[in-house]
Amino acid sequence: MIRSLRDVSKLAKERGPKKLAVLSPEDDEFMLAVKRSWERGYIEPVLIGDAEKMDRLAEKVGFDISRFEKIVENDRQTVSDLGIGMLFSGKLSIVSKGQIPTSYIYRSVIRPRRQRRGGRPAVSSS
Repeated sequence: MIRSLRDVSKLAKERGPKKLAVLSPEDDEFMLAVKRSWERGYIEPVLIGDAEKMDRLAEKVGFDISRFEKIVENDRQTVSDLGIGMLFSGKLSIVSKGQIPTSYIYRSVIRPRRQRRGGRPAVSSS
């Protein structure tokens, strides 16, 4: 049973790092959080976004990201589609939202569901 943050940390260490898509890690505080999560053995990041921004911020927080998978993409919707697609396909376990508006993520989630159902959601006229 999880009762505290310490319990979460212990469980994460026991289970090993989970592959995490990091969508647009373009903020120094966020990049620092990714660094600390990796150092603690919680995650194995897959960085998706603007290469120049990711490299600059990683350097700023002292994080060598050269060892991680990096997908260079500047279009916000494509960044979201790639990360959510990897999650849905089972290539990774978690997606983390960096500096990307939530609306892009909603679209990435909704589109595949519509396609599986064959188009627009059914509308009731009752």
